[in-house]
Amino acid sequence: MSQNAQVIRLRYSWLSQGEIETLFTLLSDPFEVVEEVSEEVDDSYPSMINMEFPIAYDKTFFKTFGIDRWERMKEVLKNLKWRRGKKGIKLLLRFFGPATVTFSIKSEDDRTFGKALDMVEYFVDIILFQIDAKRLPSDVREIKYEFDKENLRWYPDKALGNNAEYSYVNDEWIIPQ
Repeated sequence: MSQNAQVIRLRYSWLSQGEIETLFTLLSDPFEVVEEVSEEVDDSYPSMINMEFPIAYDKTFFKTFGIDRWERMKEVLKNLKWRRGKKGIKLLLRFFGPATVTFSIKSEDDRTFGKALDMVEYFVDIILFQIDAKRLPSDVREIKYEFDKENLRWYPDKALGNNAEYSYVNDEWIIPQ
Protein backbone atom coordinates (compact mmCIF):
# COMPACT_ATOMS: atom_id res chain seq x y z
CA MET A 1 0.00 0.00 0.00
CA SER A 2 1.34 3.43 -0.84
CA GLN A 3 1.66 5.95 1.98
CA ASN A 4 -0.65 8.55 0.41
CA ALA A 5 -3.39 6.17 -0.68
CA GLN A 6 -6.92 6.64 0.50
CA VAL A 7 -7.97 3.38 2.08
CA ILE A 8 -11.45 1.88 2.30
CA ARG A 9 -11.92 -0.51 5.18
CA LEU A 10 -14.21 -3.41 4.26
CA ARG A 11 -15.42 -5.55 7.18
CA TYR A 12 -17.83 -8.40 6.59
CA SER A 13 -19.26 -11.60 7.92
CA TRP A 14 -20.92 -14.54 6.18
CA LEU A 15 -20.15 -13.57 2.59
CA SER A 16 -19.05 -15.98 -0.11
CA GLN A 17 -15.59 -15.69 -1.64
CA GLY A 18 -17.16 -14.51 -4.92
CA GLU A 19 -19.15 -11.77 -3.11
CA ILE A 20 -16.01 -10.59 -1.31
CA GLU A 21 -14.00 -10.48 -4.54
CA THR A 22 -16.76 -8.56 -6.33
CA LEU A 23 -16.94 -5.93 -3.58
CA PHE A 24 -13.15 -5.72 -3.39
CA THR A 25 -12.90 -5.14 -7.16
CA LEU A 26 -15.56 -2.41 -7.10
CA LEU A 27 -13.93 -0.59 -4.20
CA SER A 28 -10.29 -0.92 -5.19
CA ASP A 29 -10.03 1.90 -7.71
CA PRO A 30 -9.32 4.80 -7.01
CA PHE A 31 -8.91 3.54 -3.44
CA GLU A 32 -6.96 0.83 -1.75
CA VAL A 33 -8.97 -1.68 0.27
CA VAL A 34 -8.21 -3.29 3.60
CA GLU A 35 -10.52 -6.19 4.28
CA GLU A 36 -11.32 -7.84 7.56
CA VAL A 37 -13.54 -10.77 8.46
CA SER A 38 -15.73 -9.82 11.40
CA GLU A 39 -16.49 -12.20 14.22
CA GLU A 40 -19.63 -10.16 14.95
CA VAL A 41 -22.67 -12.43 15.05
CA ASP A 42 -26.25 -11.15 15.07
CA ASP A 43 -28.96 -13.80 14.81
CA SER A 44 -31.34 -11.33 13.11
CA TYR A 45 -28.78 -10.34 10.48
CA PRO A 46 -26.43 -13.23 9.70
CA SER A 47 -24.60 -11.30 6.95
CA MET A 48 -22.93 -7.99 7.72
CA ILE A 49 -21.05 -5.53 5.52
CA ASN A 50 -19.34 -2.45 6.92
CA MET A 51 -17.68 -0.10 4.42
CA GLU A 52 -15.66 2.82 5.74
CA PHE A 53 -14.86 5.45 3.12
CA PRO A 54 -11.91 7.82 3.71
CA ILE A 55 -13.80 10.85 2.39
CA ALA A 56 -16.76 12.93 3.52
CA TYR A 57 -20.35 12.18 2.55
CA ASP A 58 -21.19 14.87 0.04
CA LYS A 59 -21.55 15.36 -3.71
CA THR A 60 -17.78 15.09 -4.12
CA PHE A 61 -17.91 11.48 -2.89
CA PHE A 62 -20.16 10.50 -5.80
CA LYS A 63 -17.82 12.27 -8.25
CA THR A 64 -14.68 10.70 -6.74
CA PHE A 65 -16.16 7.22 -6.42
CA GLY A 66 -17.94 7.56 -9.75
CA ILE A 67 -21.68 7.36 -10.29
CA ASP A 68 -21.36 4.30 -12.55
CA ARG A 69 -19.34 2.48 -9.89
CA TRP A 70 -21.86 3.57 -7.23
CA GLU A 71 -24.70 2.16 -9.36
CA ARG A 72 -22.83 -1.14 -9.83
CA MET A 73 -22.11 -1.34 -6.10
CA LYS A 74 -25.79 -0.78 -5.27
CA GLU A 75 -26.77 -3.57 -7.66
CA VAL A 76 -24.21 -5.94 -6.13
CA LEU A 77 -25.45 -5.15 -2.61
CA LYS A 78 -29.10 -5.58 -3.66
CA ASN A 79 -28.17 -8.92 -5.21
CA LEU A 80 -26.41 -9.98 -2.01
CA LYS A 81 -29.58 -9.22 -0.08
CA TRP A 82 -31.79 -11.00 -2.62
CA ARG A 83 -29.60 -14.13 -2.47
CA ARG A 84 -30.21 -14.36 1.29
CA GLY A 85 -33.97 -14.54 0.86
CA LYS A 86 -35.80 -13.73 4.08
CA LYS A 87 -32.58 -13.74 6.07
CA GLY A 88 -31.57 -10.27 7.07
CA ILE A 89 -28.49 -8.33 6.10
CA LYS A 90 -26.90 -5.47 7.99
CA LEU A 91 -25.08 -2.81 5.97
CA LEU A 92 -23.13 0.10 7.42
CA LEU A 93 -21.75 2.84 5.18
CA ARG A 94 -19.40 5.20 7.04
CA PHE A 95 -17.99 8.39 5.55
CA PHE A 96 -15.14 10.20 7.32
CA GLY A 97 -15.26 13.97 7.01
CA PRO A 98 -15.33 16.80 9.53
CA ALA A 99 -17.88 14.57 11.27
CA THR A 100 -18.36 10.90 10.46
CA VAL A 101 -21.68 10.13 8.75
CA THR A 102 -22.97 6.57 9.17
CA PHE A 103 -25.87 5.02 7.26
CA SER A 104 -27.26 1.86 8.81
CA ILE A 105 -29.52 -0.49 6.84
CA LYS A 106 -30.89 -3.51 8.65
CA SER A 107 -33.47 -5.30 6.57
CA GLU A 108 -35.05 -8.65 5.84
CA ASP A 109 -37.06 -7.11 2.99
CA ASP A 110 -35.42 -6.82 -0.46
CA ARG A 111 -37.52 -3.83 -1.53
CA THR A 112 -36.78 -1.77 1.60
CA PHE A 113 -33.09 -2.62 1.37
CA GLY A 114 -32.99 -1.47 -2.27
CA LYS A 115 -34.88 1.75 -1.55
CA ALA A 116 -32.55 2.58 1.32
CA LEU A 117 -29.51 2.18 -0.94
CA ASP A 118 -31.08 4.32 -3.66
CA MET A 119 -31.91 7.08 -1.18
CA VAL A 120 -28.31 7.42 0.04
CA GLU A 121 -27.54 9.50 -3.05
CA TYR A 122 -30.96 11.11 -3.54
CA PHE A 123 -31.09 12.59 -0.04
CA VAL A 124 -27.62 14.15 -0.22
CA ASP A 125 -28.93 17.76 -0.25
CA ILE A 126 -31.26 17.20 2.71
CA ILE A 127 -28.61 15.40 4.72
CA LEU A 128 -26.00 18.05 3.95
CA PHE A 129 -28.49 20.64 5.26
CA GLN A 130 -28.90 18.63 8.49
CA ILE A 131 -25.16 18.20 9.06
CA ASP A 132 -24.16 21.73 8.02
CA ALA A 133 -21.54 23.14 10.40
CA LYS A 134 -23.84 26.10 11.18
CA ARG A 135 -26.55 23.70 12.43
CA LEU A 136 -24.44 21.00 14.04
CA PRO A 137 -23.15 21.48 17.60
CA SER A 138 -19.39 22.06 17.45
CA ASP A 139 -18.47 18.98 19.50
CA VAL A 140 -20.27 16.48 17.24
CA ARG A 141 -17.93 13.83 15.85
CA GLU A 142 -20.46 11.34 14.38
CA ILE A 143 -23.98 11.49 12.93
CA LYS A 144 -25.92 8.26 12.59
CA TYR A 145 -28.72 7.78 10.09
CA GLU A 146 -31.35 5.04 10.10
CA PHE A 147 -33.77 4.19 7.30
CA ASP A 148 -37.47 4.71 8.03
CA LYS A 149 -39.26 1.76 6.37
CA GLU A 150 -42.69 3.36 6.72
CA ASN A 151 -41.85 6.68 5.06
CA LEU A 152 -39.04 5.32 2.86
CA ARG A 153 -36.53 7.96 3.88
CA TRP A 154 -33.37 8.45 5.88
CA TYR A 155 -33.67 10.20 9.22
CA PRO A 156 -30.97 11.38 11.61
CA ASP A 157 -31.04 8.92 14.50
CA LYS A 158 -28.50 10.74 16.67
CA ALA A 159 -25.37 12.82 16.70
CA LEU A 160 -22.60 11.99 19.14
CA GLY A 161 -20.54 14.74 20.75
CA ASN A 162 -17.77 14.67 23.31
CA ASN A 163 -20.07 14.06 26.26
CA ALA A 164 -23.50 14.43 24.70
CA GLU A 165 -25.95 12.68 22.44
CA TYR A 166 -28.10 14.92 20.26
CA SER A 167 -31.45 14.32 18.54
CA TYR A 168 -32.68 16.12 15.44
CA VAL A 169 -36.04 17.79 16.19
CA ASN A 170 -37.75 20.51 14.12
CA ASP A 171 -34.64 21.12 11.98
CA GLU A 172 -32.50 21.53 15.08
CA TRP A 173 -29.98 19.36 16.99
CA ILE A 174 -30.95 19.22 20.66
CA ILE A 175 -30.01 17.27 23.75
CA PRO A 176 -33.14 15.30 24.69
CA GLN A 177 -34.51 16.02 28.16
